[in-house]
Amino acid sequence: MLKTKGGGNLSTRSLVSQLQNINVAVPNNDTDQCKFLEDSIHDWIFALSKFDDVGVKNPILWARLHPIRCNFQLPTNGVITQCGEQNDKNTLWNTFPDLCEEWSQRSGNTTIEVLSETYNIRVGNIIHTNITDSSNEFSIVAFSNAEQQVTNL
Repeated sequence: MLKTKGGGNLSTRSLVSQLQNINVAVPNNDTDQCKFLEDSIHDWIFALSKFDDVGVKNPILWARLHPIRCNFQLPTNGVITQCGEQNDKNTLWNTFPDLCEEWSQRSGNTTIEVLSETYNIRVGNIIHTNITDSSNEFSIVAFSNAEQQVTNL
């Protein structure tokens, strides 16, 4: 992502970094901490949904949070950009139908090449972000769409 006068647009890196900070703040599988982590992820996804209000389609194409320590993480192996089954009880589908529809185009682990083909985005416009804490225990891996954020110099 480029900005005028050089430098890079760090908005999606900041989003991913924010989620990593929350990830590190929840060190175990205590029920209250898992509820906090799940609610924080939903709030983070809500923030993503607001990018559409300013004409930027979903900036995060795929993201995975580790370690897996809470029950809600088990069905997706930590991938937070999977909404699961579409039904009345699924709060992600009910709250974020557009994002869930987009994310349902692929599942599980992925690569830049798969995302490029799935979303018809040039490989060079997909940014891979991998943030790990100093102990290598807590990490987030994300692929973001820079296509609409690249500006001409």
